[in-house]
Amino acid sequence: MAIIKLSGIEKRKVSIFIVCFFCAVIAWLFFALSNQTVKTYKRTLIYTNLPLNKAFYPLQPDSVFVQVESSGWQAIFIGWGINKKPLAIDLSLLHNKNYIVFSQNLVSLNYNSKTGQKIKSIKPDTLFFDFTKRKVKKLPIKFISTLEFKKQFAQNGPIEINPKYVTVIGPEAELKKMQFWPTQVLKKRKIAATVLQNLSLVKTQKNNLNVFPLVVTVKIPVEEFTEKEIEIPIKVANNPNYYGIKLFPNKVAIKLMLPLSKFNKVTADDFEAIADLDVGLLNKAEKLPIKIINKVNFTQIVQIYPHQVAYIIKK
Repeated sequence: MAIIKLSGIEKRKVSIFIVCFFCAVIAWLFFALSNQTVKTYKRTLIYTNLPLNKAFYPLQPDSVFVQVESSGWQAIFIGWGINKKPLAIDLSLLHNKNYIVFSQNLVSLNYNSKTGQKIKSIKPDTLFFDFTKRKVKKLPIKFISTLEFKKQFAQNGPIEINPKYVTVIGPEAELKKMQFWPTQVLKKRKIAATVLQNLSLVKTQKNNLNVFPLVVTVKIPVEEFTEKEIEIPIKVANNPNYYGIKLFPNKVAIKLMLPLSKFNKVTADDFEAIADLDVGLLNKAEKLPIKIINKVNFTQIVQIYPHQVAYIIKK
């Protein structure tokens, strides 16, 4: 491949050309970006200064098309971010009417925007509202979670949420549909200690609802679990004729997982082992299935032996 060799004078000429070219490009960009341009952005609406004792239904979609005049510099440095943010609409003027005309409020909108951009127009130009009396309702908070515990660890008590209720203010028709208010999903893995965490509630998707509070505290008691074996005497159920029943064996052994702190507190009295005579008589079975009734929270039965027992009826 041939290599072009330039003399010293030619190199200086090339350097001067490149410098002049970049200066021309920069000057062109400067003048181009200094010119005013008009662009249209789609922006969602949020409402502020709601009328007292009134709940409202917007009678149009929750977004509008905003035509903005700005310089190229403004579009680059502030336009891309600011024009994606919701447009705040002041409803304090709606005490005596049920509509807002944007073309009559452009001065205040431009004053409050404080971006240097000028809103030329908004479509649709008029927003209409249907008002009803505002109601207040307390809803229980529903905890949403995806929890994974480390091996040998588990929840050992009820989940505590503080506060337990959320206050929702809005139209009565909307509030009647609501039975609870969910939290954001709490995701935790390899849990090996009690969880205490602030958790946000799901944000309302409706502009005519107000929710308080927006954050709750969640406590999940967690403890290390261990195994324990207990032997329980078997009771016969559904024996209306008071037959004499002989069971073989007459006790059942269970293996359970329980918190370490409850190891010595959980005894055979916390469980019942029941053999249902009706099942045996109805099916003419030679053995009766065993059902275990667990009276202790946060213990888990992992094994029962035997599952069935033989029996003899003494009439």
